[in-house]
Amino acid sequence: MVSIDGYGEVHDRVRGRSGNFNNALKVIEFLQNYPLVNNVRIGCTVIRENVYHLPQLLEFCISKGLYIKFRQGVPHQRLYTENLLDPYALTVEEKYEFVEFLEGLISYYEKSIMQRFFYRSLIQQITNQESLVVIGVTEGRQLLRKVN
Repeated sequence: MVSIDGYGEVHDRVRGRSGNFNNALKVIEFLQNYPLVNNVRIGCTVIRENVYHLPQLLEFCISKGLYIKFRQGVPHQRLYTENLLDPYALTVEEKYEFVEFLEGLISYYEKSIMQRFFYRSLIQQITNQESLVVIGVTEGRQLLRKVN
């Protein structure tokens, strides 16, 4: 999996380094042409800096035949992180944008039932709704439990 957190300059801003997106493209091209790799996937961590630019990244991945997964950023300490909350604490407007984007993924893009369930669970977390967790799968059906 290659991490790309936005299309073009958005990725560079999130990563704090100009040219980083082009470097990621080189890695993807190498992997796509390497005979021992048969599946290249993209992962995007959603934070304040990129939440309004997710459709452009999705369109890019679709145009390149790349499968992409989105996840919400959570605060964690890195060498270059001074304020742990600023990049991750989405405003109400940003949460709305992200939830609408996830709803679109569920309806029109994502084919995996488990990934659709993950996105639905993420929406519930973002909107502070009651959450369900998968505790097992029987005969192709998910067994769920409520989580407070």
